Parts: sequence; C-alpha cells; structure tokens
Amino acid sequence: MPVGLLDSQSILPPTSTSDLVEPFESMDIRYFLGGAVCDFHLGYGKVLSRKSKIIIINRNSFCLYQNSDVFVWKPTLTINGDPANFIVRLHKISSEKNYKFPNLWIESLRDKDNIKQEANLKKGLELTVDHLNSVRVLQELENQSPDNAILISDHGDFVATPVYLLCPREPLTWLDPGAFGTLAVGVEFPLGIKLVRPEASLWIIYGNDALGYSIMEYDTFIRHKIYELFLIDNVLFFFE
Repeated sequence: MPVGLLDSQSILPPTSTSDLVEPFESMDIRYFLGGAVCDFHLGYGKVLSRKSKIIIINRNSFCLYQNSDVFVWKPTLTINGDPANFIVRLHKISSEKNYKFPNLWIESLRDKDNIKQEANLKKGLELTVDHLNSVRVLQELENQSPDNAILISDHGDFVATPVYLLCPREPLTWLDPGAFGTLAVGVEFPLGIKLVRPEASLWIIYGNDALGYSIMEYDTFIRHKIYELFLIDNVLFFFE
C-alpha cells in the first residue's frame, strides 16, 4: 500500500505539481494519503487518478473536504486528526508487520534526481562575463553551509532556483514566502529564529524587490545583535 504525504514545505522546498505527480504515475498507487488541502499543488485534483483511494488527514475539519468534487475526485476516507501522529503510528504498525517499500521504485526516483543534479552541475560551470553565475553561487552555498544552517528564501520568482540546488539540513530549516509568494518574510523569520536558535547559521536569499521591503530592517537586526548572511539576486540586472 504505497502512500504519499504532502504539505511538507517546512521540511522540503516548494515542489512543482509535475514533480509531485510523476513518482506516483510510475507506480500503481492504490491509496493516496494527503496531509494537506488538495490545492494548486495537485491541480485541484485533476492530476489524481479517478481510481485512486484518497485518504485526507487534517486537523482542520473544513480542510478535509475543501475542493473535493470539483474535478471528479473525492476522499475515500477523512480523518480529523494530526497527520504527523498518524504517520508515526502507521510506521509503527507497518514495521511490526515487516512491510518494506519497493526498493526499485525508490532507486528509479533517485536516478532521476541524479540526472537533474548532473544537469545543474553543468549549468554551474557555464562561464559568465557581465554577472555571476547564480547557479554556481547557490551550489557553493550548498557546499559550504554547515549542519546548523537555516535557509530563508524571500522572493516570489527567485525561490524557484534555490529549490533545486539547496537542501535543508533537517526539518524546519527551510522557510519561504509560501504558496502565494508573500514578500518580506525575510525580516520576521530571522528575528524569530535567532531567538529560538541563536547558534544557527542563518542565510537569507533575497530577490531585489523583496529586499526593497526589508532592507530598512537591517537596523533592527543590529540593535538586537542578530547577525545573518544576505544573498541578494538582482533580477532587474537582466532587463536594464
């Protein structure tokens, strides 16, 4: 019984619909476990097979049925509870019954990821004349970041590049503007993080327009003795 858990943005960077769906298309998925609302990440249900049995788990009872029956999909079972607790208990039960996930499927996904990584490595080696190779810069950040690094990406479009090049060191160490690209989160996030995790190595990946909302708050960081590293992408450079 293969399952898939969504709504892991605090653990994994934002992922495109095609990247979410492709792994399930390559395997006979009979049950689909969603830890989130079936929203634009899954085309509001259009990408789900009509033959799939869908189990929705959510603390919010309203979200259990949100967008259901819009594109001929509906949950087979809804559970008004905590997805994390459910997964822990499911793992315990499956372990007791010696259930193992198919290795061939996992290896096929890993092979596809390796192909993407090789393509990105080649892009990072491309020479540039008038500007830095942003892919190379992010690759170096990935290679040099310590284990206690926390990554914050603050830009609607610029989030797309770090997604494929930067890996969170552990759960809850990747933060971004969210599904709707709400800018200027690069101020509130580091202030809160440094209060809770003062030892963390904090990186804020800014787009130039998002920085425009937040640059004046640098004084706030100094006054509270909060220090972080800024990586700023000047998107407008390519249009000026």
